[in-house]
This record gives sequence, structure tokens and C-alpha cells, in this order.
Amino acid sequence: MRPTPEYQELSRLNLDEIVYQGRKALEDEDWDQATPLLREAVRRAPFRQDFRDMLALAIEGSIANPENTRSPLPITEPPMAPPEKVDLQTEKTTMLSPDALDLGEPVESPQFRSRRPASPTVAVPLPRAKDMRRRHRRGPASAILLGLTVGLVMILIAGGVGWFILEQQSRSSSREGTSPGLPPSDVQSILIQANVYQQKGEYSKAIERLLSLPPIARRNRMLASIYMDHGDNYLMQKPPLFKRAIEAYQEAVKHQPENTDYVNALGQTFFTLALTVNDDKDSYARYLQQARETFETVLEQDPENLKALSNLAKVGTHQRDQELQVNSYRTIVEIDPDGDLGRDARRNLESLGFKY
Repeated sequence: MRPTPEYQELSRLNLDEIVYQGRKALEDEDWDQATPLLREAVRRAPFRQDFRDMLALAIEGSIANPENTRSPLPITEPPMAPPEKVDLQTEKTTMLSPDALDLGEPVESPQFRSRRPASPTVAVPLPRAKDMRRRHRRGPASAILLGLTVGLVMILIAGGVGWFILEQQSRSSSREGTSPGLPPSDVQSILIQANVYQQKGEYSKAIERLLSLPPIARRNRMLASIYMDHGDNYLMQKPPLFKRAIEAYQEAVKHQPENTDYVNALGQTFFTLALTVNDDKDSYARYLQQARETFETVLEQDPENLKALSNLAKVGTHQRDQELQVNSYRTIVEIDPDGDLGRDARRNLESLGFKY
């Protein structure tokens, strides 16, 4: 299969040029230009979640704004062949007269004659005139009552169906990341602006734009990603700003608590902060306990999370909790017996005087 000219043109560009042009097309709301560029970026770097988010924005933008997309080519149908002409003069029609049909008399064949005896005639008593008049007088009132009852039932059913449809639409919009209170184009525009601010490192502006949206799935996921980038930026400062990073990570976990990587990052920051303040016994013990509770939260969602188990064993070492250490190391050996973490856990158990 020969590559298309569009693919050949994209193949000459490096990844940074493709991402730059795709982001510029998103800002200009040029969906036709942005979609193939960002699809090529995702193909080259499938692990980049921000590329996937921008591609999703481009696709949603093309769906929400069909007037900005290229119209499909018209489909022409082949002309139909004219119907064949029939010469009525050459057609001969044979008509059978009634006399030509010898129907004969109906004769009951003996082999199809019924052998069952004829059923006796049962006389059905007719209603009396007095009963007929009573029923006639009662008929209109019963019909009106029945009609009112049916109408009331239909109204209740229609109301219930309408409520059910609205509820399902609300749940679907929340699940799919669209806002029932805003037009799709407005939501799309806010998401694009927040993504551009995030790429520029202007986290405060990105967060401000996203907080103007209701708590839909796309908004929460993007907010959590921005808060994580914000926290990482605090840790890269010299000296690292651990407390500011913890605040940012806590916001990320609040918006996406099911992401165990975010929760592990929060626990690791608590643990590192405890080691930096080991001269202050109260702060040291408090941060160690917060790290322990955070890693235990991860294990409630994913009991086989090796990163949380390894960090929990380290916390047990500093808290001098040998039971926590042994249980964590044994669980690691069960999950990863032949891996690096499993071998390290087995050696740590032996150094503590225990065997797996």
C-alpha cells in the first residue's frame, strides 16, 4: 500500500514541529489541520497523555463544529435504464368465459366426511329488557371514568419517562466529559485554552479556566494533570518546596482519587519531607504517619501495588515497626518472586532474621 501525499509530508517533519503546528491549529480551531497532525504525534509518542488529550479535543471540535470541516464529496448515482416498451397490439390475452368453467355441484367426498356426531344446539338466554336499560344508563359514566383513569396513567408514564431520559442524559454527559449546562463549543474552547496554558507552564491560568466548568470527567482529569505538573515544578526548585508540592498533589488526588500514581507521588513527598525534618521529632513522626496512611490508601485500591508496598516497608523501618516491614516484604515476594523488588525483599527479610 503506497503512503498518501499527506502522510509523506508529515513524515518529513520532526515531532516538535508536528506538535507545534497541531497546537497552533487547535488555537485557530482548524480541526481539519489539527486532527492529522496530532494523530501523527500520538502515533510517534503514544505514551504522551497530553498529545492524546489534544487529539481528543481536535476530534470533538470537528464533531461539535461540522460547519468548519470539509464537506464530503457528492455521490452521483448511475442513471436508471428506461423501462421496456410493451406493444399492446401484439400481446394476445385469452379470457375464459363463465360458461367455459365447469364448476359442477359441490360434492362431499366420503373420505373427508367427518365421523364425529353433530353437536347439539345450545340455547343461550337473552338478557332481559330491564337489564339492558340499566346497562345503557350506566355506560356513559363508566366510559368517562375509564377515560380519566387512562389519561392520568398516561400522564404519569410520560412524566416518568421524561425524567428518566433527562437523568440518563445528565449521567451520560457527566461520564463522557460534556457539560449539560454549556454548549459543546464553549466547553471545547475552554478545554483548549487550558491545555495551551498548561503547555506554556502557566498553571494558574489553566486552573482558573477549568474551574469555570462544572465538575465533568474531562475537566477533572485535566485539572489533576495540571496540579501534578505544578507539584513537580515545586520539587524541581532549589531548595525543593515540599509543602507547596504536597498541596498541589493533594488537589490532584482530590480531582482524580482513583489514579494510584498520583497518590503514590503524594505519599513519597510526605516521606521525603519527613526525612528532611528528622531533627524535629513531632514533624518527623507526623509526616511519616501521613506517608503511611497515603500508601495504605493506594493498597486499598490496588493490593498488589509494588511501589506502595516498597514505600510502606521503608516507612516501617523509620517508624521501627517490624511487623509492617515483614508483612510488606513478604507480600512483595509473593507478587514478584523473581523480580528485582522480590529479591531485595527476600534479602531484607533475611537481614531481619525472617525467612519467606
